[in-house]
Amino acid sequence: MYVRTLAALATSVLLAPSLAVGQTIPGDVTFEVPINLTRLDPAITRVRVVCVIYSTAIPGHDRRIRGAPAPAGLAGNLEIPVSSGRVVTTANVVVRISPTALKDPAGKSANYECSIGAALRSGDWWWFGNDQQVPAPFRMASPPQSLTGTFMW
Repeated sequence: MYVRTLAALATSVLLAPSLAVGQTIPGDVTFEVPINLTRLDPAITRVRVVCVIYSTAIPGHDRRIRGAPAPAGLAGNLEIPVSSGRVVTTANVVVRISPTALKDPAGKSANYECSIGAALRSGDWWWFGNDQQVPAPFRMASPPQSLTGTFMW
């Protein structure tokens, strides 16, 4: 399944879902995320796009940790090197779906969330943000927002 997403990432970011095309169940899900990040802090060496799928078709979807809901999800990520303070490309993030990953998925919905973070030369990873708790290299006036959406298996 391909879930096309739009990400206009410059100093401000817009993420919006587009078309979800059918798949054979089970099958991998690919999120195509165009990225246009410019003027990144020179200390940032890599950008990571992480996509997670949550669904009642995933065994353990109703689990709880310390009494709080902690739904099971399936995730995929892609790391992209930064060149001259820029990442301008399409990230094809694949979430692998094994034959045993889903239980009776036909007709069930799935929610997804894709987020964008980055790494420093030191290897420290952070999500982009705009508050004082976010280290300076990752702080932006309009940081990337998580992309969310729904599709049917």
